[in-house]
Amino acid sequence: MSELSMMVTITERSKLTTFLSFYRERQVPVQFISLALGTASNETLNYLGLERSDKCVFASFVTDEKWEELRRGLRRELQIDVPGMGIAFTVPLSSIGGRRELQFLTDAAAGYDVRLLQAEIS
Repeated sequence: MSELSMMVTITERSKLTTFLSFYRERQVPVQFISLALGTASNETLNYLGLERSDKCVFASFVTDEKWEELRRGLRRELQIDVPGMGIAFTVPLSSIGGRRELQFLTDAAAGYDVRLLQAEIS
């Protein structure tokens, strides 16, 4: 059985629909999206010549195999390895139940409606 991880993606809020479309095309349901702000202090931002920016945080459950596929796509299509494009990483969830729980968390979520989610975000 494949290992399960929580995948977290943090990017500029203006890229929210781009990343959401990327995950939807690959049948990865995003279980959680949070709107956020960067955490650097004004002093640090001024020193580096940066401005405070709005962020969004995505969380999904993926298998190791799916993560490898997504990581390649994030690099090739969304250039996430370029500074300023965002970051994606996984956190292993090795203590979660068995096959049924894995299937529940990684299935393409029957009834998952991205249009509804997009309407709520807009």
